[in-house]
Amino acid sequence: MTDHPIWLFWEGPRPAYIDLCLQTILRRCPGARLLDRAGFDALWVHDRDLPLDSLALNHQSDFIRAYLLAHHGGLYVDADCVALRDLSPLAEMARQHGFVGYREPQGYMSCNLMGARAGGAVIADHYRRVVARLRRRTPLQWLDLASTPMNAAIAARGREALILPTPAIMPLPWNESEALAVRRDDSRHAALMVEDAWCYMLSNNTIRGDERTRLLSHMPAEHLLAERYFLSYLLRRGLDLPPLADAFVPEPTPEHLGGHEHKTQFDEGALDYLIARFGANSFLDVGCGPPGMVYYARSRGLHAMGVDGDPLYARDSPVIIEHDYARGPLDAGRYDLGWAVEFVEHVDEDYVPHFMATFGGCEHVFITAAVPGQPGHHHVNCQWGDYWIARFAEAGFVHDPDATAGVRAHSSMRSRFSEQTGLVFSRAG
Repeated sequence: MTDHPIWLFWEGPRPAYIDLCLQTILRRCPGARLLDRAGFDALWVHDRDLPLDSLALNHQSDFIRAYLLAHHGGLYVDADCVALRDLSPLAEMARQHGFVGYREPQGYMSCNLMGARAGGAVIADHYRRVVARLRRRTPLQWLDLASTPMNAAIAARGREALILPTPAIMPLPWNESEALAVRRDDSRHAALMVEDAWCYMLSNNTIRGDERTRLLSHMPAEHLLAERYFLSYLLRRGLDLPPLADAFVPEPTPEHLGGHEHKTQFDEGALDYLIARFGANSFLDVGCGPPGMVYYARSRGLHAMGVDGDPLYARDSPVIIEHDYARGPLDAGRYDLGWAVEFVEHVDEDYVPHFMATFGGCEHVFITAAVPGQPGHHHVNCQWGDYWIARFAEAGFVHDPDATAGVRAHSSMRSRFSEQTGLVFSRAG
């Protein structure tokens, strides 16, 4: 083991973007040591009576990082980090000062990147507080093993710590993570970079939980590295890959195409149910906006595409067919399952036959639809379910009440549109 080890930890399946983050760290710090739970157990000697197995994974990670630095020293870096420079000098700073860390944008001490001299005053104080909190064996709040004890340790021992500027580690605040999913030309991304940052510390919890960014957690590595998202740009920078050569300057989103509000209405539960019920192998999201459900379907092994007219998301996208239904119908090909969540109400009634032509290539279709009086951006055709049952009947589909009940019961959508208005149709005959 080196005098100044760099520690990483991840347990369980890794999204592709986490794999790429780890690649940026290992590229800059080839000696960094990536542990899983079994790897940590081999190093865990002291306080083995603590109930680590009963903890949520985030609290396990909090204990593991505290233990590693208290007993072995070095630098700990969470896996959701895009490294832009060699991080080993931070470990040397920790050896010299006793502790090195930074504050979250909200002002409290972060534990997702910190370094310490083994046995140093700050990390020893922090570790003692973590152990004492675990020995109370009472329910834990999110920060009880992380920022809360670290804030106390810094308050007590802060003269032996070097606190780095927040933008040096987390230039993009975690609560502004939606910026990671903005598509721009590389030159415009470059203008927004904090060039002297050591890294861009991200928040996996926020990325996975926010409907504006969750699509990034479902994207495969090859698409992440080839796309226009800010996260894609950061990963290319961290891996020393060249910028994308072609310019990307789409026109502004037209008023009638902005109903997506830059987020995906995720419903993994509904899609999982429909895949199982119909044995679907292909998926088409009509009016997808950001292609979050397209990438989720692909992560499930389906051939999946989206259709959308907004050039901000559709232009140059490998998974979206760019089409505005105000301009005419579209034959997008043949699919087992069509999907349109909170889309149909945004299309003028005169153009309903245009997207029905697309659904004509699908064996089954799932929709949700805003009802009369429901507020929203460019709501021009809000209707009750009977209206859509009649329109799909005209297009050769029959309403499937059993599948409709099933999909509503299995929906995991946060906003409950599927549960309230979801309808399933199957091709007649």
